Parts: sequence; structure tokens; C-alpha cells
Amino acid sequence: FSNDDAELEKADNMNRQAAEKEIEEGIKEFKQEELDIVKLIELCLENPSTTVGTKLFAYYSESQYEADLFKKMLTIQPKGKIAVDYAACAYKREPALLKDIVNTAKEMDIDLEVLIKLYGLEILDLKNTPLIDREDETTKKAYWRQIHYCIDDDRTIEWMIKECRQYGTQASLMNLLERTMSRFSMNMLLENLEYMQKLDPGQFDTMSAYYLEKILEKLQKAYIQTENCDRISQIELTYRGILSWDKMKCTRRALERSPALYAEMAGIIYLKDGEEKKEGTQEQRRLVSNVYDLFQNARFCPAERDGHVEERELRQWVEEFVSLLNQQNQKRLFGRLLGRIFANSPGGEDGFAPCE
Repeated sequence: FSNDDAELEKADNMNRQAAEKEIEEGIKEFKQEELDIVKLIELCLENPSTTVGTKLFAYYSESQYEADLFKKMLTIQPKGKIAVDYAACAYKREPALLKDIVNTAKEMDIDLEVLIKLYGLEILDLKNTPLIDREDETTKKAYWRQIHYCIDDDRTIEWMIKECRQYGTQASLMNLLERTMSRFSMNMLLENLEYMQKLDPGQFDTMSAYYLEKILEKLQKAYIQTENCDRISQIELTYRGILSWDKMKCTRRALERSPALYAEMAGIIYLKDGEEKKEGTQEQRRLVSNVYDLFQNARFCPAERDGHVEERELRQWVEEFVSLLNQQNQKRLFGRLLGRIFANSPGGEDGFAPCE
């Protein structure tokens, strides 16, 4: 930092401290004057990002949980941000309080969304049975759609994976696996990723691709030269909507080794020889659109190995591709489709493509 930056940061810290002191004095004066706390909370409802729950715990309750105040918060604001912030402070101060907090909220028949936020405050630890473990299936399903944290413990992590597989979504399990994958063998990690596809998708966000890429990167490194590469390729194809082509390494390897997938894509996208174009169902159109995106993005050269093309394998690949197109009544496409992928040939010894 320059001297000017340091001075600005110092001034900013002083302003924040002064503002915090003013809030503290104002809340304490409010309490001393025995003014109606409900009015203060209602005034803060106009600001959706209000931190009044945190401030009231620190300065009004003097860092001691007050059940009656917590009830007032839930009554005034049923969606519960203020109450949840207050409860979070209480939990940090004394974790054992969370059970009473949750029971109070349940007695008031609050919205499930708020209840899940309260359960979500708990740092999971199997040494003490997690509160969510006592809940019904509906509540568990809502809970495991979210991201939760635990202590650094193998047994607890194993339990979380089991529960998330049973009640969670693809998105939530993907997040959990990325955060805990160092705990699992490669085979177990792959099995979990395969099982994940059976779950409800859930809500993918901007980080979902990152989580999946990190997991796949580890599996690809371990299995790229093994039969398990085909299993990983199936996972890559399932999530091609959030994966870029350069991250689909096992799919690329599968295409380089065999023309089966390339021919299958052609069979979906293109008409058969002599077939007339007709309007398909919405599901058929969606399939064609999805496969076409992959087809357009796929960049590979048959029989390529580390920048070199094996002639014998290339001949075998081409012969098999001709046979598959014949079986699909699409022989006319052979030259066009082969030329398209030969354009991805690596450079030759002279530095220019195609290779020898």
C-alpha cells in the first residue's frame, strides 16, 4: 500500500468503529428507556440486508439468548432473516442453545425455509447427533438441497455423503464431493459421481461447473488410460451442458479410440439416406439441439496419441466408421464427417497439419 492508501484504510476503519459505537449506544439507550423493541425491529424491515438481528444480540441482549425476543422477531418477520441472524450469534456463543431455538421455531409453526436456515447453523459432528437427523423426510430433503459444513472428521463426512445421496440433489452432492474428495479412494469418488446422476438436479449455479471440473480432473488423471475412462466419459456427456469441451478429456479419448459415439451423434442430427425431413416432437428437437452443441464443439482426430496418429489404428477407425454409417443408412455423410475431424489433425514433422 502507498501512504495514501494506508491513510484511507485507517480513516475507513475509524469511521466503521465510530458507526458501530453509535449503534451500540443507541440500542443500549433504547433498552434503558424501556422503549418498544418491536417498533425498532419493524423500522429495520424496510432494509432487506439489515443486520439488526446481530446488533440486538450483541447490545440489547448483551450476548445472552432471549427466547421471548427471538419469538418477537419471528412474529414480526415470518421469513426470519433478523431472527436467523440473532440465532446465529446465539449458536456461536453457546452451540447447545440451537436445539431450544429450533424447538421454539417449530412451536410457532414457522415456514420450512426459515427452519432449514436454523438447522443450517449447526456445524455437523457425529459425536453429537445432528439435529436434522431427528427430522422427517420432507425436512431432510429441504435441508440437504443446501450446502452445509462439518468438523474435520472422516466419520461425519461419510455420514453426510450418505444422507446427501438419500435426500439431496445433484448440485448439493456435487458441492459436497468437491469439498471432501480428498477423503475418498478414486473408485469411491467415481461411484459417488455415477450415483449422483440418479438424483434430482437441484439448483446449479455459477460454481457448479467448477466443482465438477475439479472432481473430474482428479478422476481423469487417475483413469485416463484405463477402462474406467469410459465410465467418466458417460458422466462428462451427462453434464455437457455445464462442461466446456476441453474439460471432457475422457469423451475426447473415447472418440479418438472408437467412432461409435461420433456415428451415434450423426445418427441423431442428420437424416438417413433418402429420408424426408419432418417435424419431430419437442423432446426429439431438444435431443437434436443438445447433441448438435456437443457435435459442433468436439475437436479430436481419430487414433491420435500424444500428438501422433497411429496409421493402423486410423485405418481400423475409418473402416469401422464406414460400417456404422452403412448400418444407419447414412453412407453419403462419410466424406463430409471424416473431413471435418481430419481438420483437427496434429502437426506433422514439418510443423504443419496434417501429420504424416
